[in-house]
Amino acid sequence: MGVYEYNRIELLRDIFVYAYQKSASRFVVIKDAVVEPNLFRLRYRREIASAVREIVTGGAPLSRETVDTHEFSGVDRIDRQAFADMLLEELLNLHEGNILRYRLRPSEFDAWDKAQHRLGEQE
Repeated sequence: MGVYEYNRIELLRDIFVYAYQKSASRFVVIKDAVVEPNLFRLRYRREIASAVREIVTGGAPLSRETVDTHEFSGVDRIDRQAFADMLLEELLNLHEGNILRYRLRPSEFDAWDKAQHRLGEQE
C-alpha cells in the first residue's frame, strides 16, 4: 500500500534488497552442502552398473574374491583396483531403493539377497 498510495518506491527497494540478501545467503549454504562429483565414478558408471547387474543376476556371492575375479571390460588396467573397491562398495550398499540404477528387477535382487543371507548363516 505504501508504494501504491503514497508513491514511496524506496519501500519496494527495501523489500527487494531484503529478499535478495536472504536468497544469496541460502545459495551459499546450498553451494557449500553440495559435494564435488566423483570423476572416477562418473567415468565408469556404465561399467559399474553392468558389473553389479552381472554379479547379481549371475547369483555370485558378495565377497572380495567375487569382485577381484570379475572380468572388468572397459576398465583401464591402471584403474582396476580402484574399480574393484568401488564395485564392492556398490554391492555392499545395494538395496531395494537403488536397484533400478543397475536395471535389476526386484525378483532378481530378492533372490540374490536371500542367497547372501543363506551364505552368511552357513559361515
